[in-house]
Amino acid sequence: MLVILRMLLLIVCVCLFGLQQARATCSIVVPPSPRYVGNKTSDNKCTDNDIQSAINAVNCPGSKIFITGERSYTNQHLVISGQSLSLIGSASACGVANANGGISTAPTAPLRTLTGSSTLGASVISIIGNSTVTLQYLDITGGNLGSSGKGGGVFFFGSGALTLDTTTVDANQADSGGGISMNSPSSSALTLTLLKNSLVTNNIATTSGGGILLEGNSQLIAISDQTLIGSNQALGGYGGGIHIIGPARADIGSAGHDGTGVISNNSAVYGGGIAARATQNNAQDAIVQLFTSNAEHPVDVQNNQASAIGGAIYLQPFQDATGSFSDARFCAYNFRIDDNTAADGAAIYSDVTSASGQADRGSSTYMNVPSQNPPLCGTATPATFGAVACAADAPCNALADNRAEQMDTTPTGGATIFVHAGLFNGESISPQHNRGGELIHAVGNASAYPIAAVSSCLISSNSFTGDLIVAEYANVALQNCTIAGNTFLAFGMPFVHHLISLDANSHLGMHDSMHRSNQSAHTRHARQYQRPDPHHREKRVIE
Repeated sequence: MLVILRMLLLIVCVCLFGLQQARATCSIVVPPSPRYVGNKTSDNKCTDNDIQSAINAVNCPGSKIFITGERSYTNQHLVISGQSLSLIGSASACGVANANGGISTAPTAPLRTLTGSSTLGASVISIIGNSTVTLQYLDITGGNLGSSGKGGGVFFFGSGALTLDTTTVDANQADSGGGISMNSPSSSALTLTLLKNSLVTNNIATTSGGGILLEGNSQLIAISDQTLIGSNQALGGYGGGIHIIGPARADIGSAGHDGTGVISNNSAVYGGGIAARATQNNAQDAIVQLFTSNAEHPVDVQNNQASAIGGAIYLQPFQDATGSFSDARFCAYNFRIDDNTAADGAAIYSDVTSASGQADRGSSTYMNVPSQNPPLCGTATPATFGAVACAADAPCNALADNRAEQMDTTPTGGATIFVHAGLFNGESISPQHNRGGELIHAVGNASAYPIAAVSSCLISSNSFTGDLIVAEYANVALQNCTIAGNTFLAFGMPFVHHLISLDANSHLGMHDSMHRSNQSAHTRHARQYQRPDPHHREKRVIE
């Protein structure tokens, strides 16, 4: 028995000594030695023949793994578990701790490609646990989970951070989160940060989140120049570019990429650019916040398409039969929403939620609304990210050239902004050159009165087949607004147009506002505009 005890004590001591030795190699003063992935047979400076072996060997936070061009990296399914490391594409051979071989100019595009397997049914990179990972100078492509799973390119389930630096995630596919899926199931934070020259493009979700899916306590931060979430598709659901499920949030202030808006050319059924949905109760709000980081180039949600509703932005709150409620909130400061299309809500569709025994609840949109206490979209305000005002010569605060139309460009009678039982509060905004049925359509019922409030606005050069503003069981407020140069068109039979149309249950407050030079044109055209289902209502109109 004594011998056995001595052996056990020896084993414990050896293990403890080994642990101390491992810890001793990790110093906050001396960075861990980098690892190099290449051909160990021909290059004795390489530490690993494959990326996964290098990942498995990392035991110190902040470790760097340089991925050289000595091999091709196909059929990749990398797993990072509870680690802090950087995967860095390298232009040099092994042994050079500089991605571009000692050249001082930093790369502006990926240097190495990691390709997934179209038959493996796995993400190219899976990250779990409490991990801090940077992907630099890499192209993550070819991950294919088909119509199941999440995160075709990158799947992150846990806490910590993922940073993309001069990295592209493109041409991946999954059921949700075609490019990237981020989910923190606990109260611990999980962030996805897009740095300069990082792109999430041409990914496909068979359901929702074509580019990025955010769930749980996760957050997207995209404030750097030359950043793009573009040309992604959500074939059967929500968020062509980004799908946000509360309490997740997205803070977006990037100037975009090469003159293109940071969220652009994405498509979905609901929310071509961004869909924010609160699917849990107890104030688990889904939040989208836009602001500008480059004064000359305002943040822009541009040229996105929804086959149903919400061309640029779609919002959907949540409540249950007990009355517990979570909001979907959209805050925008110094922004642009341009050239988006949908059958209804070409720029913004603010949806409603219903529950048995409860009044309907809607979503909240705030545009250039001054700071509140508590903040309208959480403590991570634009100032937190160094937001700036637009330069005097920069086109800013415009909702422009958005069109109510089907995917085949057939015009519809939908609105530019649709508010269902919720709140739209826009200050210092300029809706211009939009086309469709109405500019703003606010709809409620006897238990839920939406509010559409617009102040210090310029509404000009729009073309509509119906009335400019339509309210049904709604409150409309206009203050210090100029309404000028808008054209009202009727195709077929003559149609009487009004600037503002209220049913008997609606209310209008109008102060210090004027309208002039708005024209009505009765025109016959071979292609009929498709009007929404008609609602019988007693009208009070402002001509």
